[in-house]
Parts: sequence; C-alpha cells; structure tokens
Amino acid sequence: MERPAPTKTTAGSGAAPIRLGADAFVRLFLFATLTGGPVGLLATAGITASVMNWRTRLATNNLQAYASASERDPAILALVPLVTLVVLVIPVLCLALRRGRRTRVTWDEAGITEWEGDSVRTFIARATARVASEVNVRTSKQGSRVSTQTVSHVVQVSDAHGRRITVAWRDPRYRLGFGSRPLWMRRRPVLTKLEAVEELLATFAPSVARLAIEPDERSTRRPLASLATALNLLGFGLCGLSLYSINTNNGAREQSGLLLIIAGLLFAAAVLRPIGECIAVARVAKRVADAQKASFDVTPQGVVLVTLSDGRALPADSSKLVHADSHVHRRAGAVRAVVEVIESSDVYRGEPARAVVHAVDTEVERAERRRILIANALEIAARLAHVCLLLTIGALIFTRIQQF
Repeated sequence: MERPAPTKTTAGSGAAPIRLGADAFVRLFLFATLTGGPVGLLATAGITASVMNWRTRLATNNLQAYASASERDPAILALVPLVTLVVLVIPVLCLALRRGRRTRVTWDEAGITEWEGDSVRTFIARATARVASEVNVRTSKQGSRVSTQTVSHVVQVSDAHGRRITVAWRDPRYRLGFGSRPLWMRRRPVLTKLEAVEELLATFAPSVARLAIEPDERSTRRPLASLATALNLLGFGLCGLSLYSINTNNGAREQSGLLLIIAGLLFAAAVLRPIGECIAVARVAKRVADAQKASFDVTPQGVVLVTLSDGRALPADSSKLVHADSHVHRRAGAVRAVVEVIESSDVYRGEPARAVVHAVDTEVERAERRRILIANALEIAARLAHVCLLLTIGALIFTRIQQF
C-alpha cells in the first residue's frame, strides 16, 4: 500500500542512526540451520555407518586393526560437526562483513546525507531530490470494530542521476516476518523510530508523480533476490523430503538420493548471485584502476580546484562526473580520481589547463569493495562445500553404495 507524501513541507535539519538489528542475524542463522542441518544429519549417519562397517570388517581379521580403527572414530566423526558449524557461522560472518561501520542519515537545507562512520557515502541535494513513500498497513477486524496497524514505512529520496537513499522503519513485532519491506531490503539497516521517517518525509516536497521504491546501486549489484530465495527454499524442501523418505522406509532409497542431487543443483544455482556481485565490483574497480591521488578545494570565488599527484592545481570540470555523493568534488580530503588534463588550445592568451574529472574513488568505497569481495569469497566457498557434500551424499544413496 502506498501513501503520498505530505503536502506540507517544513525545511529543517535532523539526524537518525540506521541500525541492522539482531533479527537479521537470527533469520539468517535459522535459515542456515534449516539448509545445513539436514545435510549434517545425513553426513553424520553416512559416516557413522561407514566407520562401523569398516571397523567390523577389520575386526574379523585383525584385532590390532580394530583398535586402530576405534581410535580414528572420534576424529572422523568430528568432521561432521565442523562442517555443520561452518555452514551455520559463515553466513552470519558474511553479513557482519557486509555491514560495515555505523551508519546514519542527516538532512538539512542543503539536502540529505548518508554517512558511514565519519565519511559521506551518498548526498542528494534538496533542489534535485524526489521522494517516494510506501506504507505497509495490516487491517484486523474484531466484530464490528476495524483497526489498522502500521507494519512498516519506507521512504526513498532520489534524483535524476540514480542516487538513492532509502530509510525504513519496521514494527518490532514483525521483525521475523517476511513481506513487510521490499525483498532487497530484508538485510538492510532500518531506523528505530517511526517519527524519524515521518520527520524526514515532511522536510521534502512531494513528487508530482508517484514514484516506485527501487533498489539502489549497492542492491542492483546483487540481483535476483527473489529467485535465489525461491531456489534455497525449494532445495531445503527437497532435503526435508529426502530425510522423511529415509525415515519412513527405514533406510535410504534411490528416490532419496535423487532428491538430494536435485537439491544440490538448486543450491549450486544460488551461487551465481554472489559471483555476479563479485563481477560487478570488479568492473567498478577496473573503471577506477587508473585513478591517481588527488584532492579538491574550493576558492573563495567558488571555483573548484583539483590538486593532482604531481602538485598541479587545476580548475576542475565535473560535468561528466556521476558519483553517489553529488558534492564529492567540493569536499576537502584526499581521494583517488580519474582525471583527464586538457591543455590550453590558445597558448598565446595563456589560458590555463583544466582537469576533466571522470570518476572519484573514496576510501569508503574501496573499503566497501574489499569487504564485499572477502564476504563473497567466504560465501562462495561455503556454498560450494555445502553443494559438494550434498551431491556426494545424494550420489552414494542413489547408486546404493552407502546404506543408512
């Protein structure tokens, strides 16, 4: 359900911290338990049966070999809890890496700013800002009395260049519920007070047209959220059916192994999502690979100067620059920039050279790319290990090499 922004606009300033609540970690841990738990149980049963059969065969021929095999049992069986622990811990660790430093949003007469630590990540000028608002309301009826409850409120401030700052509030009673916010925001930080969202919304003029709330650049690098969720849920369901089949038949059957093989292939398809994000991040890094150290400064006359790594201070032409921070070329501090120096065409008039700024790479962006690559590497490794274990167990059951 969408609600148009208030018609009253009161320019003012404000600030609100954005927090990633513990419920995001709890949901992820529970889902990892559901997907990794059945695999751990199957692996435990299979390894236990294999060790017992091996020990029995050795015991009939050699008592010393029986003792040796018995000593190896704890070490072999310890692999299963270790694999299960990795499946449970890695997703939470990856989410913690992606979280970054503390974030907050501030707004004033100039515009709205998203901060990461003490650095600006996104800034949208008020003159070019457009606002979209979406309220999710649940209606309950008790007899003749109808009551409404605000479940969530999402506000997105954007501009024509694709910059987006999205803030949301969610009722604490629906923390573990799905569908209260857009799917791409399910692991994004939220505001703790509804009043902060309403205060922010009231300070911006309503858009002429009703705008849709869309993913920002960070979220579009990790697309297919709905498809990945569907694949994971379907794979989890097949794992559950396989366990149920083994339990009801008092042993493993070919259909149980086939279900596990299909589930493993579904989980393998979900690996394409972090791989796609890594490719997108690598493209961004390649685009700024030739960036040089630079710094910006603004003269008292309002002219923006860029100081290059060779010490030259040239007038900066930012007409081709599109950055999440629309005022990045007006902020002091060292950055890395892709700059094209254009020499004067009229040497007789002595016109100075100018610097055309094509891209700016800040320390916040570089740190974010490093965190994403590390988190995705861990996620891909854990997912592939999970898939390999699942496919191996499924193949052993399907070929009836391993009995449970």
